[in-house]
Amino acid sequence: MKSVAKQHVDEAIAAATAREKAPETASVVLPKPVQPEAAPAPTPAPVVAPAPVAPPPVPKPATPKLAPPPEKTVTSAAEYHAQGRKLIQDEKFAEAIVPLTEALKLDPYLAVGFNARGYCYSRLRKFQEALADFNEAIKLNPAYGNAYTNRSAAKRGLGDKAGADADLAKARDLLKPAAK
Repeated sequence: MKSVAKQHVDEAIAAATAREKAPETASVVLPKPVQPEAAPAPTPAPVVAPAPVAPPPVPKPATPKLAPPPEKTVTSAAEYHAQGRKLIQDEKFAEAIVPLTEALKLDPYLAVGFNARGYCYSRLRKFQEALADFNEAIKLNPAYGNAYTNRSAAKRGLGDKAGADADLAKARDLLKPAAK
């Protein structure tokens, strides 16, 4: 199950990376400007007696304003996750929980999603919820060093110093560079 979850996460990351590198629009072809035809020489107008004054013109009815185009609908777990990560970067932790939860509904094996949502809960000082999400991230990917680091902070917030120290040691082991 560990390899399946890791493979699933790797595929999701590769798909998201490919979408980020793809241009947002296809190639755009602009229309060629049309050259105006040469206007014929103006002919002098015959002199006419002044016409009676016409009544003022009736105003035209206002044209309805066009509605703005609808926002792009988010449909995949990777898109929801990216939206949540953007909100985290903007330090909008409470707002980021919504798209991250949607991502996890679509992909319950998204370890990075659980870690990100747990981080939001942790920053909001909701350590029990954070701990549950970090536990799930670690269950899905036991080699996820960042989840151990974040779980350490949540445990420390709950007063579990020994558990926090153990998680921090595990994170150091996972995150240290491999010896040559």
